[in-house]
Amino acid sequence: MKKIKDYIMVVKALPDDFCDSLIKELNTKTWDKHRWSFYNNDNKLEFTSEATKELDVMNCTKEQQEQLKPYIIQALTLYQNKPCRSCPIWLQYPHYYHFP
Repeated sequence: MKKIKDYIMVVKALPDDFCDSLIKELNTKTWDKHRWSFYNNDNKLEFTSEATKELDVMNCTKEQQEQLKPYIIQALTLYQNKPCRSCPIWLQYPHYYHFP
């Protein structure tokens, strides 16, 4: 794999009805400025952001995350299995990964 296009793979990972449902649900939500999270010296979670440098984001709910997870895992597995003579297996157990 020598060219960047060698690493690109396009698949239809999400069913149309799932996409329609998710879009309809997300259209009722609002966008917020991105915030970075970190643990301070007291091991308490804090948030920070760069007011003029952050993108608008819409966080998904736990339910949406769980609905998306199998499709993400399937797409990653397909990508990893893409024919390549010298590609190492970099995703050993995709079902253990957390997708925020």
